[in-house]
This record gives sequence, C-alpha cells and structure tokens, in this order.
Amino acid sequence: MGLLAVRTTVSGTLDTTELNKICNGQQYYAYGPYGNTVNAVLDDLSANTATHGYNYYSSSLDSNFQCWGHGACSGVLGQPDCTTCISSARQQLFQECSYAIGAQIQLQDCRVRYEMYSFTE
Repeated sequence: MGLLAVRTTVSGTLDTTELNKICNGQQYYAYGPYGNTVNAVLDDLSANTATHGYNYYSSSLDSNFQCWGHGACSGVLGQPDCTTCISSARQQLFQECSYAIGAQIQLQDCRVRYEMYSFTE
C-alpha cells in the first residue's frame, strides 16, 4: 500500500475594498521635503511589507522632516497580492487624503498608516 501526498496552497482572493480611513486635517506642501519623506516611507512599505512577515514598520529620520509608517497584510494573501494591496492602499490614501501630514487606510486585506511621529499598532 502506497501513500499519496497532496500539497495544497491556500491563497485568498485579493480584496481591496476600503473599510476605513482617517486623514489628518493638516497638509504638507506637495513638493517640499516632508512630501519626499512620506514618499520614501511609503515606497519602503510597498517594497518590503510582503517580504517581512506581512507586518512592517518603516521610518525616514531626516533631522527636520521625520516620518514613520506601517504596512500590514492579511496572512491568507500570497506575497504578490500583499504587495498589490499595499500599493493600492497607498494610491487610495493619496487620492482621498491628499497631502495629509498623517493618514491611515484599512482595506479588507491590508492597511497602511504614516505619521509625523513614532507609533506602534
């Protein structure tokens, strides 16, 4: 009698439905130094959340324009879907919280947050 091994990989279907967002009412100048810092942090979250346990913190500690960020994905997603979800969350943040000094968005399968101060979630 032989054994049959079957390997299955469970992967969810990506859902980028927006559940919640919070936008700080204060805004930064789009092409100023803080805007560059925000972009650097969000670039880092997009590039690294999926490859760092789906729960990744980033910071850009320029002495005058500090920014902290956090990205997280649902564990049922594969790495490519996590990356896509974080990128989608970033795009939605920029559309809905244009130039806010801090913002967060919760999608069904991931979340992104950035602030001018250090935080943990």
